[in-house]
Amino acid sequence: MNSTKSIINSNNLFDAGDQSEGTLITRNWVCPPSGLIKLNGDGAVSYSGTSSCGGLIRDPDGRCILAFSRQLDRCSVIKAELWAITQGLRLIHLKKLGTHILIESDSLEAITLLRNGCPRQNECFDLVQEISELAASCETVSYLHIGREANLVADLLAKQCNIGEENLIIYNSPPSFIIRALAADLTAGF
Repeated sequence: MNSTKSIINSNNLFDAGDQSEGTLITRNWVCPPSGLIKLNGDGAVSYSGTSSCGGLIRDPDGRCILAFSRQLDRCSVIKAELWAITQGLRLIHLKKLGTHILIESDSLEAITLLRNGCPRQNECFDLVQEISELAASCETVSYLHIGREANLVADLLAKQCNIGEENLIIYNSPPSFIIRALAADLTAGF
């Protein structure tokens, strides 16, 4: 809850509060504050090298507005993590779901790159740039590092795409394979 309060009280567009090494990270999924939507994203790279990402957008009541899974070209885990955020932001813009967004990821490296930027020679530069451009067109965007336990639904969505053959799957209502995890989040999220 302290992290959520620091997000609301922050004046900096990309500041999700102090998350220095001594700060506890969120271990349970928490509903976004009133007026915000929340994007949880995750990337996955299988042992065979297949890469995918997935995520979901939820409202302040914890309802899933939209979910997605996307097959990717072979890439690093950090790129898959950033692709999840990129794809989520693209869908938020395309579907006009909101302009006050809280983005959560269990990848500290992804959150650090989004907060601090990255050098042009970094393999993630183009993705970080696109995310920054999408975020700049919103009224508020905050990035928050969370524990894996708080990102289980996005993890399921990312791994589901390794099974399918389609490039991008958009779920306008929650698919059956995430229902239990969504219910568990809602129990812990209020």
